[in-house]
Amino acid sequence: MTDLASLIHDADARPLAFVDLETTGGRPGVDRITEVGVIEVDRDGVRHWSTLVDPLQPIPLFVQQLTGITDAMVRGAPTFDALAAELARRLDGKLFIAHNARFDHGFLKNAFDRIGIRFDPDVLCTVRLSRALFPRESRHGLDALAQRLDLTVCGRHRALADADLVWQFWQRVHALHPRSAIDAALSRLIRGGGADAMTDVLPAGSSVYALFDSDGVPLYVGKSAKLRQRVRTQLFGERRSSRDAQLAARVHEVRVYPVVGEVGLLLADAHWSAVLRPRLGRRVAATVQPPRGAMPWPYGGPVALIERSGPDRGAQGVHLLDAWQYLGSAADLDRARALLHAHRQFRAACSDARDVVQPAQAVTAQPGLLGVVEPAFNAAIARILAQRLARGGLVVERLADVAPAASHHGQLAPPDAAHPTAPTPSLAHRWDTAVRSAAKRDAP
Repeated sequence: MTDLASLIHDADARPLAFVDLETTGGRPGVDRITEVGVIEVDRDGVRHWSTLVDPLQPIPLFVQQLTGITDAMVRGAPTFDALAAELARRLDGKLFIAHNARFDHGFLKNAFDRIGIRFDPDVLCTVRLSRALFPRESRHGLDALAQRLDLTVCGRHRALADADLVWQFWQRVHALHPRSAIDAALSRLIRGGGADAMTDVLPAGSSVYALFDSDGVPLYVGKSAKLRQRVRTQLFGERRSSRDAQLAARVHEVRVYPVVGEVGLLLADAHWSAVLRPRLGRRVAATVQPPRGAMPWPYGGPVALIERSGPDRGAQGVHLLDAWQYLGSAADLDRARALLHAHRQFRAACSDARDVVQPAQAVTAQPGLLGVVEPAFNAAIARILAQRLARGGLVVERLADVAPAASHHGQLAPPDAAHPTAPTPSLAHRWDTAVRSAAKRDAP
């Protein structure tokens, strides 16, 4: 059992600050802070500090109803500029701990930036810590933790009361888990400050991404050639749509699914949209069984779709497909064959339905290597193939007929004229017509 004295002793090496904010909304670039609560833990013990903050803007009525903080209460309170120096001193050198830390850290980062104070603490999100230490639980919000761990609730949606719940959670997990397990989780979860920690780690280039809430529920699937910039704009941009603002308030995690090539980006986006079925994103027409009238898969087996672009029509990537399913992309044919082999092995191992996992558990696996019930017919993928094959720039190789490209040192083997290439435009037209008809029938 870990007592308070031991936690304070441990904080000697790494002082802690448990932080919670109340705000006028969910947009750090537009909305403002109305209350700050901080619990400091270091060698000198535990100290509680909180203050109302005048946001210099009206508090929306629904926020007043949620927090109990009214315009009258903050009128005459210090502005953030007035209390920033003291708050910075209290947080300086301490591990910044908050529940859904992206929100609190993002608001403070923006507020300090506006007055020229650097703010880049190490950050720990206790939602992530809860998910790491209690992996079988599905709910990790403060209300769920309070009920499950018997925490004392002194008042919800007030800054100091919520910061105290996070401090209680910290004490409880140290009592329930061995120190080695907690240290292992912290080593993975603590992130450096600077720009928002969630987007700092994202790749700058082309990828498909999915946004999840704190319970691991998929909210949105998207694609971008400039992923980091796109997600930052979507979640934190000052000119976001109201829909994106609502989405940002719920996002807890961004998962990235790497792609190869422009067509790979389109295929992966259609695949993950169908598999994850995001709550707030677009719906993709996909069924476990091909709908009546759908165009039969014309190749009889898996194919490698070779994407060529640029003036020299150089190879940009190889995309694996089989029976209207996107299985993933690779840099060359050898890797594509290896990916297909891995896919078949995984499918054989997961033939028992009990081994099938849920879409929310998918993290970074390749398409086709997920243990999920994937749709056998994805109307969006079929339409992409019909349009792109008719446009040209793609070569289809029956994968069973493709020899390893070892002599090309990992490069794409040149297309063999003896092998089938793109379907004729008439087939592409029939394909697209059948797909559009099927999609209309399948749409909710």
